[in-house]
Amino acid sequence: MSKATQPKKIFRRSTRGVTTFIVTAAQNATGLNIPFIRSLEQLANHRSAAEIFVVPYRYKNPTSRWNTENEHDEWWSDEATPYLCNERKRLNANLMLMGDIPIQATSKNPLNSKHSMSHGESAIYGHPRVQLRSIATLSDYPRIMTTTGSCTLRNYTDTDAGKSGFFHHTTGAVIVEVRGKIFHMRQINATKDGSFVDKHWLYTPRGRQRAPRPLSLTCGDVHCGATDPQIDAAIFGPGGLVKRFKPKYIFLHDLLDGASVNPHTKDNFLALLQSILSGTGDVRGEVERTAAWLDERIPKGSVGVVVPSNHNDWLTRWVKETDPRRSPPNTRFWGETFNKMEDKIKQGVPAERLEAFNYWLAELLPKDGRFKILARDESFVLKGVENGMHGDAGINGGKGSLKAMSTLDLKVTFGHTHVEGIEGGAFNTGAMLSKKQPYTKGASSWTNACALQYFNGKRTLIRFINGEYET
Repeated sequence: MSKATQPKKIFRRSTRGVTTFIVTAAQNATGLNIPFIRSLEQLANHRSAAEIFVVPYRYKNPTSRWNTENEHDEWWSDEATPYLCNERKRLNANLMLMGDIPIQATSKNPLNSKHSMSHGESAIYGHPRVQLRSIATLSDYPRIMTTTGSCTLRNYTDTDAGKSGFFHHTTGAVIVEVRGKIFHMRQINATKDGSFVDKHWLYTPRGRQRAPRPLSLTCGDVHCGATDPQIDAAIFGPGGLVKRFKPKYIFLHDLLDGASVNPHTKDNFLALLQSILSGTGDVRGEVERTAAWLDERIPKGSVGVVVPSNHNDWLTRWVKETDPRRSPPNTRFWGETFNKMEDKIKQGVPAERLEAFNYWLAELLPKDGRFKILARDESFVLKGVENGMHGDAGINGGKGSLKAMSTLDLKVTFGHTHVEGIEGGAFNTGAMLSKKQPYTKGASSWTNACALQYFNGKRTLIRFINGEYET
């Protein structure tokens, strides 16, 4: 290392001709994670028109673990200097690199109050703590704010803030692919040896190799029958995520849309009339179509895991609250479902734990090992990540949220909000729906995003723009 790099120097980088940006961040007066940098360089070498951009950030560290000579120094490792960029750069018409904003390394909420700084564009901020937020917009195009993770070693003071910064420090980066106005962005999270997975490839300091198949794919909330056909095809169709990545487990949240049993419209005469005229009021038909949809999309060698969700619960609620005389076309199905729920109660199942949708899925799906139907509060942990929580039931009976889920005692990937996000160990997916629904109004932060968990346990969010997830 040297101190030749002077403080407050403007590190200028050209974006001309670059179509793949690999963006990370580096702390002043701190050693680089050399294996990680070498792995990033392997990624850049294997991608055409790819460049590494390192956003410098500062940290006052008078009691640094390194040595007292580093006190207040603002220099960066020689290995990082060629990649440094502390300018605000437009990566394309919809995405800004906010390299001119050096956020304090120990900030607990680095994206706080940053939503308007890039105006209407998505934005990337250099910071060692990984956060991602979807910002409400009137546009069909999503607006995303994210931090990068860091390429420097952990170097924090022996203080409360320093200990927190040390714990949340992530060796990582953001990959951005641009084509015209479209960008595709995903997270890189490195293991201790500096290696990481991006899609099909495992990158190490020595090169790249084909990565083992991912552990799981967590789809955005499905809402079968209301799914966006483009998103459905991008996940399950030819060339889609499932066929390309062959994940071991495919987690499905809000599999049932529940249009036929919607409790929010049961007293709305106009909505009832619409359901009769459109044919969407056939409860048995909706349940059978949902099971058939699932059967068609889960390939051999994968397991489709149905996560208990509030929309799935609507079928049980319908049985509990409906007078079957008010819906003659559904009377027989109501009676059949009621009888099965009565049998469950006789077997000792509490009325509050009845799951009518789970019963019918088990009846309708083939018994070939391709499906697992979770009960409410049934855990499903992969490499330390909980996948059995939808997010509708939060902490102590409250509603689930990204912030609340991040306080759990293990990492979690969940759905429910339709709004993607990352906070600590919590990853929130989006939905397989268009944000323009009959019941949605105004600006929306909904996105079409799912979560991929690689073989090493690391996760990334995969976002769909116009039905595509890569350029």
